[in-house]
Amino acid sequence: MLTTEKENIILNDVLSRITHDLRTPNAVLTSNIQMLKEDYPQSEEIELCELALTDFSEMIAQYELANSLIKGRITPTSQSIDYNEIIHQLITTNLFIKNNIQRLNIDISPCSTCFSDSNLVMNILKQVLTNALSYSSSHVYLNIQTNTCHTEIEVKDNGIGIPPKDLPIIKKLFYRGTNIGLRKGSGLGLTIANCAIKLLEGELTISSNTKGGTTVKINIPNGKKENPSNRRRRSTKQNFAKSP
Repeated sequence: MLTTEKENIILNDVLSRITHDLRTPNAVLTSNIQMLKEDYPQSEEIELCELALTDFSEMIAQYELANSLIKGRITPTSQSIDYNEIIHQLITTNLFIKNNIQRLNIDISPCSTCFSDSNLVMNILKQVLTNALSYSSSHVYLNIQTNTCHTEIEVKDNGIGIPPKDLPIIKKLFYRGTNIGLRKGSGLGLTIANCAIKLLEGELTISSNTKGGTTVKINIPNGKKENPSNRRRRSTKQNFAKSP
């Protein structure tokens, strides 16, 4: 029987290997489809291949983000947050959420000035909204309340819920609920959200049952406005760290 620590080490190693091994085939497929599009610009078959490649690229991006968060390679920044703009960008850039926008009820309070890492916040919302829309066929409710101290985000659905035995480990890397059947997914969404929230010194709580759906609550502290010179210094350090 593996201990939790050993199991985490193995899972993290698997994640790193998957992330590394998928980059090359993705690059090859991307370049070849682009060349085929130039020769056959009206081909429906190539269009289908391109859509499949988009899904493949998104999956790789999920693996890379999870790997970077778990390995501590991301340093949060702090900018003024406009949650209306973040939601707009999320709907614009994420095809799955865009296609299900009619099922999404959004309530954002008049914003107090708050600061956080907009990219991390957007990824957190992306993960929890994708989960809620994936495992529910009815409406999903997003409520965002901000004040000078923190932001409270609640995502509620009336979907299949999470069995009680799964709740304590549902945020674990690659873990998926035992009641999801053949629904597609990677088991990375809540891991990414949880790691990003911890990086922002926030808290993620999940309540659920298999009859009443799932409620995800997120509390993110209000950060301080970052000095631009600090951001430039950190960016220089991070770029230097990536240099051979």
